[in-house]
Amino acid sequence: MPSRILTIAALALTLAACQTAQQEGSATLAAAETGAVTGAQTDEARNAATAERIAAAWVGRPASEFFAAHGEAQDSRVRPNGNTAHRWRGGFARYSVGGRGIVASDRQRISLVCNVTLVADRGGIIQQVRVNRDTAGSFLAPSRCLEILRV
Repeated sequence: MPSRILTIAALALTLAACQTAQQEGSATLAAAETGAVTGAQTDEARNAATAERIAAAWVGRPASEFFAAHGEAQDSRVRPNGNTAHRWRGGFARYSVGGRGIVASDRQRISLVCNVTLVADRGGIIQQVRVNRDTAGSFLAPSRCLEILRV
């Protein structure tokens, strides 16, 4: 029961933030959520912190294990040194919130996505992780990548 109350409270706060942002003509809800949750970190700082957590979980493990758990790479390119850069995208979701009634023009659209590059050596072992794009996660999650990759 307490978890339901927290979930309802989080939803109410999110919707209130959306309505306030819409009335004041400020940034989109995704930006407002990100700033509120992460203490207004820049995208680069948040992506670097997220990449460190993902790297701690995945560097040294087979890329095939990552793809088995989270789906195939969007594309892969072999670099001149023999390493392979795999671009992976996941956790995509799109929401429309706010507005009055069903008038689409009054609503804000929010996209959630995680886009990372994994660099694996010739043996397929992950050597490096770079976060290319990471939005705020669902509700109050600070990172869609951390939410989807469960790290």
